[in-house]
Amino acid sequence: MSMLDIRARWTRVGAMFATRASTQRLDIEDLLVQTAVSAPSDYRLFMVAASWLAVHHNLINARRFGRKLEELDDVPSAVAGAMLAIALEATPTSTQFRSAMRHCRPLNTPRPLFDTMAQHVVLLNKAKEDALPLFLRWGLWQDEVSLKMNAIRPVSWIVANCPELRIRALFGANLEAEILDTVLQHGATAAELARVLGATYAAVHDAASRLVGRGFVKRTRAGRRQVLSVPDEIAEWLARFPTTPLPTKAA
Repeated sequence: MSMLDIRARWTRVGAMFATRASTQRLDIEDLLVQTAVSAPSDYRLFMVAASWLAVHHNLINARRFGRKLEELDDVPSAVAGAMLAIALEATPTSTQFRSAMRHCRPLNTPRPLFDTMAQHVVLLNKAKEDALPLFLRWGLWQDEVSLKMNAIRPVSWIVANCPELRIRALFGANLEAEILDTVLQHGATAAELARVLGATYAAVHDAASRLVGRGFVKRTRAGRRQVLSVPDEIAEWLARFPTTPLPTKAA
């Protein structure tokens, strides 16, 4: 993914880059992973992403994010750990960050956080000598943190402009939201959802049953399969949210 694509995706979710917002549906956990890969070459990207996490941590699915973090190479893994640590300092009560950080690994051989440091001896020495403990824990040299909170739009803007995060804003970034988001795109059985989402069948079945009980999902028999899907009125409401009240049938 190019740096322009990454910035365009961040613009879509309310980060104020001077880049046209992407029009493509995005995967926020995948965007965070791609950001960890690219951030050493872009100081502002790193700080804006950490700021976004601090403000909108409730939109991150920690279980799903942790699975993706496990796939990172050494340097991006450490960068992701540092990014999460910064966000955690700004939002110390966030359980999402503590859970996700367990999947990140510090570097055995320290290095500067940003690639430009290696090209300037004076900057490199300063970053190394004055490195903050937060970065040193991840094997990285960086001597300051500059969060960009004024570059992050509020959640009301996100739900209006980024439809794929509306369900999380409503339900929380949990398994129920994952199920609803998946079956909104195409019907699936509980077993199929368990495979796609990487969750146990029992957990998916229980979460789906709660959604069915509240009217957000319906079960339809197709031969021997029980297919889960979203009723038309709920799908239409989600497409119009947040400008339209919830249908009384699903209250």
